[in-house]
Amino acid sequence: MLICPAAPPAPTTYDQTIRPLLDTACAKCHGEKKQKGSIDFGTVADLAAAMKKHKLWVKVAEQVKSGDMPPDDEPQLTPEQKRDLLAWIEHSFDTSKSPDPGPPLVRQLTRAEYNNTLRDLLGITNFDPARAGGIPEEEVVEGYANAAEAMSLNEALLEKYFAAAEGTLNSSSAKTATKTRGRRSSSRSPATVSPSTMPRNRSSSAS
Repeated sequence: MLICPAAPPAPTTYDQTIRPLLDTACAKCHGEKKQKGSIDFGTVADLAAAMKKHKLWVKVAEQVKSGDMPPDDEPQLTPEQKRDLLAWIEHSFDTSKSPDPGPPLVRQLTRAEYNNTLRDLLGITNFDPARAGGIPEEEVVEGYANAAEAMSLNEALLEKYFAAAEGTLNSSSAKTATKTRGRRSSSRSPATVSPSTMPRNRSSSAS
């Protein structure tokens, strides 16, 4: 299954075999002048550029395997050319030989995750930072509200994160100040002495 680039092949493989094949068999309809099906092989002049076009090669492999490319009214690839092209694509983008799926996607926190993070850091309860900061509800994809591919972190959302954090800090400071004033007022109140604990007057006790 074609998923993501594995270990790249030697440059000579692409430069000496694949690139000339594309120029002779594909450039007429998928080159500088024409880009049928939005495929442009002019963007993959060398191996470095080719390895950045994963989606392009997935599409090419599907079309070649199905026999849809080249079309019937154009010169066909020889069995050797077809084999070389598909072998290069599968070797270059087959993860079965390289189990590393690549770096994880950077995604936004869900509203619950964000609230729980601030709660654990600041000890805040009975306060909804996400709602206060205007952080929107998550998009549900295939029944999941925390699918990484649907939770991109953009500048506008980052600003809402900052606003929510500032609101949380203000709320925390206000509660702390209220508790501090309460403790100070209690410490300044005069001590109440129970009459039963007061020493008796000697003269009264003598009589």
